Amino acid sequence: MTTLHILKGSITDVSATPVVPMGTKYIDENGGNEKRYRYCYNAGADEITADDVVSVFLTTPLMGEVSITDATQTVSSDATTTVAVVAGIALATVATTYYGWMQVGGYCDTGITTDDSIEVGDQMYCADNAHVATSVEAAHQGNMSFGWSPIADGGTTLTAAFISTVFDF
Repeated sequence: MTTLHILKGSITDVSATPVVPMGTKYIDENGGNEKRYRYCYNAGADEITADDVVSVFLTTPLMGEVSITDATQTVSSDATTTVAVVAGIALATVATTYYGWMQVGGYCDTGITTDDSIEVGDQMYCADNAHVATSVEAAHQGNMSFGWSPIADGGTTLTAAFISTVFDF
């Protein structure tokens, strides 16, 4: 079930128990630069760090379950490359079995961890087992693109991008 939520507290709050139902959607119109969020549960074995590119949890198809753990990331593959199915961008550090908000769509200016290869206008994808944004270099990678960058990353953090992940609906 998807519920539109009126935010109480901070978008960076994390909790050991859910404060809203997992998968709840929050939209911040942000003066015309809309940002879309989902309330997620870190079902993986690894802590998620703020700005990480986070994947859909592999073993259960529940809206809102996420992971950065290699063995429990949902991936898509063709004959050439395996890429992670991106659920969102972490807004805060989320320990294993904790809940928190992920940005899933719209203008993302909170930070996205990159591999230092993003240029102006690049589409981005997440390589299997990476949890960082990488520049699309081939057509098959573009099939799993989760956004594009209006600026170069200038290091390993991108500070502006337009994203739309599989949880953005």
